[in-house]
Amino acid sequence: MRSDSWPARVVKALTPFLIYLLVSAAVELVAAFVAGLYVTAFVSSSDIAGMQKKMMETISAWSLPLTLVIQVICTGIYIWMYRSDSKRIIVKKRKMNPAAYPVAFVLGAALAMFLNGLLILTGLYALLQSTYSETASVIYNSEPWLMYLCTVIMAPIMEELMFRGIIYRRFRTYCIFSLAMLLSAVYFGIYHMNLLQFIYATLIGLLFAYGYEKFRGIIAPMIMHAGANLLSVLISTNTQVSGVVFKDDKSLMLFTGLSLCLVLAGIVFINRAAKPWRTVSEDGSSQNRSEA
Repeated sequence: MRSDSWPARVVKALTPFLIYLLVSAAVELVAAFVAGLYVTAFVSSSDIAGMQKKMMETISAWSLPLTLVIQVICTGIYIWMYRSDSKRIIVKKRKMNPAAYPVAFVLGAALAMFLNGLLILTGLYALLQSTYSETASVIYNSEPWLMYLCTVIMAPIMEELMFRGIIYRRFRTYCIFSLAMLLSAVYFGIYHMNLLQFIYATLIGLLFAYGYEKFRGIIAPMIMHAGANLLSVLISTNTQVSGVVFKDDKSLMLFTGLSLCLVLAGIVFINRAAKPWRTVSEDGSSQNRSEA
């Protein structure tokens, strides 16, 4: 891939994101058509205002199921792209201490707690909350099983395949680790489509890219992502958890400080758990391969 021209590199880096936008648009278009048929069966065609209101309510109620459909379709496409890239990229793999994987889960959850606490304590959450409230209400007011399926299972799988498995790995064949990590994290922030989540997702995206680099595999950042999303869901929907964490400023500062300690300890553990490099080619006969 290093032999690609810069225009080709830009296109390859943007392709997964463009695929997501196209799949989302297609699914939403089909949903709008089906919702239109559904609404006309219950609302008089002469009641334009009533039809529009019913359409909005129907599409809003379908929001998370539609997200799940998009996630499933994109995951299938990204698995194919990831495997296709593997035929052209020499992957330097390393053995990891098995304990590093549960540590990765805790590390993801700890960084999520730290970033949430930091955003609240600095006042950024209160300042930018309005841009996020609508998205959060759709997610957290849905059926619990669907919410957990979309946010804790499917989102980590699809988004890590997209941003670390494809975008980061492609950037990594073109540039140094720090720049590839930053670029993929910024892409991840833009993907979330509002300023509050841009800040949060960009910062946590740095950790997920670090996880891919250290483990040299897509499973670790998926585990980190699942831990982060599970923590976010719990503090947003579970009154017992949020009641303890957000009891007062002192409590929030305590949990934010403890989570930072866990983040630092987790990074130290993972650095020490990494074994020496060994180069592995996914396809020893392939040509024009790049190192990642």
